[in-house]
Amino acid sequence: MTETLAEKTCTPCRGGIPPLTRDEAQHFQVQAPNWELGDNAHRIERTFRFRNFREALAFVPKAITLTSASAGVTRSSP
Repeated sequence: MTETLAEKTCTPCRGGIPPLTRDEAQHFQVQAPNWELGDNAHRIERTFRFRNFREALAFVPKAITLTSASAGVTRSSP
């Protein structure tokens, strides 16, 4: 496998394509060391800790923007 994790998209979520095998997931996990594999390597997760509520609240729009962009979703302001 020569692909980088940054080049991948969540294709199995679109249907019809099997998820990565455990070995494939572990190969890519090396590129995301702060993330953990779960649910038999079918999920990834990461815990974020903040010093206070304000920091946590400031993080949320950044995470939404990043995940929306990777999923091809556009958001309009209310």
